[in-house]
Amino acid sequence: MKIKNKLKFFIITSFISIIILMIAPIYSEYKYRMKISQIDNFLNFSKLNAKLLHEIEKERSIAIIYLSSDGKILNNILSKQIKNSDEVIEEYKEFVNSSSFPKINTIYIRELKKIAKIVATIKDVREQIYAKELNEVEVLEYYSDLNFHILNIFTINSRFMPESKIINDYINYTILLKAKEVSSIKRGIISSCFIKEEFTEEEREKIISLITEEESYKNLFKNGSTPKVEKFYKLNLETEEIKGERELLFNSLKNINSSEEFKIDVKKWFNIVAKNVKAYRNVDNFCINQLQKENRAKIDIYLYFIIVALSLLIILSVIYFSLIKDINRRIHTHDWII
Repeated sequence: MKIKNKLKFFIITSFISIIILMIAPIYSEYKYRMKISQIDNFLNFSKLNAKLLHEIEKERSIAIIYLSSDGKILNNILSKQIKNSDEVIEEYKEFVNSSSFPKINTIYIRELKKIAKIVATIKDVREQIYAKELNEVEVLEYYSDLNFHILNIFTINSRFMPESKIINDYINYTILLKAKEVSSIKRGIISSCFIKEEFTEEEREKIISLITEEESYKNLFKNGSTPKVEKFYKLNLETEEIKGERELLFNSLKNINSSEEFKIDVKKWFNIVAKNVKAYRNVDNFCINQLQKENRAKIDIYLYFIIVALSLLIILSVIYFSLIKDINRRIHTHDWII
């Protein structure tokens, strides 16, 4: 083989080897990009689930307060909340019916059917609430059953979501939503007791159990959070005003068995409740947004890698053709040098 051909062979094989070495990670990143797209579907669906969960929690609490006050408190607010809930329910139905994502397996389909079956009766339940045909316990059970199945969607998501780091953060986010749901149930029962100005022993035990459960979830969430998420959590859910809820509650529980008259500043309690609901929702939104940012940051890395790889290929192509041209020139003009 002539030196000319040897040089060409060396350059061409080197060029092909470099291309193969670059294509392999590009293909790997491409496959990972597909996983990222799947994760984004999971997170978008989770965001809608969290939105529905939040509105149902609010409707449950307001309905319980409405019944406990014999329809004297939060009448107008209940009708407004029902409207808000219906808007999210319609958004949820539209997403489920138009998107193929929630129907990726039978487990999703089974759980979505359960949610749809409960939601189908919500209009009748609301009519019974306004007619005062249901009591607080029945209302609590109905809405809590719906939220139980909504929360199950998050558990299913964690089973099928790819990429371990996202899964860990996502599971921690699910723990926060469970704490939020327990807190909502607890506030509904307490508000009912405050309005009626009495705690039964059963209600007292239930409230203490819910407080313990909520604190357990909150501690798990904090322990599994990133420093950024934990900081945001503390700024919202560990303020002095939020802590005032516990103080107000425990002072009331202490007075149950005392001879003192049951006294509670209901206005103060509802102000604290409103701030607690908002704080939980803020942390909820922050967590899901952080998950989406983390996921999309990986897409940016992928695009950056592709740009760099293509740039290197262009540079190598220029070098290759320049060398071939230079070899040909030297061969034709200075054959004796070769």
